[in-house]
Amino acid sequence: MTKELIVVKSNNFVEASYKLTLDEMRVLLLTLGVLDPDKPKREFEFTVSDFASRFGVDEKIAYQQVSKAIDKLGGRWAV
Repeated sequence: MTKELIVVKSNNFVEASYKLTLDEMRVLLLTLGVLDPDKPKREFEFTVSDFASRFGVDEKIAYQQVSKAIDKLGGRWAV
């Protein structure tokens, strides 16, 4: 995944992001970055390798970081 990802954030999103961990924010941004507004869908995919390379994280620990962040995000409310 070499394409540059662009995410435009509203003020509400920026304020809400202060309550997220760094890894939660990274997972969210990576997910939003691959979103195609012309093809809305409910499921998004990225690999741990994508996460590691995008954010300069060691792949050996990236899986744990992503897994923990997704678990925590799953327990949060989004409106």
